[in-house]
Amino acid sequence: MTFMRTIFFILASIITAAGASVTHAAVHNVSTSAALQAALDKAVAGDEIVLADGTYAGEFSIRSFSGTSGAPITVRAANRHKAIMQGNNVCSRFEEGFVVQKSHWIIKDLKFKDHGRAISIYAPKVEFSHNIIDHFREEGVRVENTSGVNISKMK
Repeated sequence: MTFMRTIFFILASIITAAGASVTHAAVHNVSTSAALQAALDKAVAGDEIVLADGTYAGEFSIRSFSGTSGAPITVRAANRHKAIMQGNNVCSRFEEGFVVQKSHWIIKDLKFKDHGRAISIYAPKVEFSHNIIDHFREEGVRVENTSGVNISKMK
């Protein structure tokens, strides 16, 4: 009986230790430009950033963490095309909606309006899909020095 208790204790310890190291994906619901950038800065593999309906002004940078192939980080509108990434209407080529510098991100269901570039992608394994790009000056999407970028179902 003591042998069985010892085995049980060892197995329970291993399972508990393994469970303690597992991180769970988080959902970050945002409704302001400041909250969006804060969520982009702290999101980790498997997280999802969900934008409430509304307008998000400025340039947003993805520069802190990468997702993984099995757990990408997703940025999406709560309601397709109801989260509007608003540029300054000057449409300078230096005004960008998103600048992606980390891999394994998915950006979908957003509407980009009045930017020089809607998005610049400088990292591999980025998906940009189901977005609308309206009124840009230079480039809707810029992909530079990278591979494995998936751009699909754009309007």
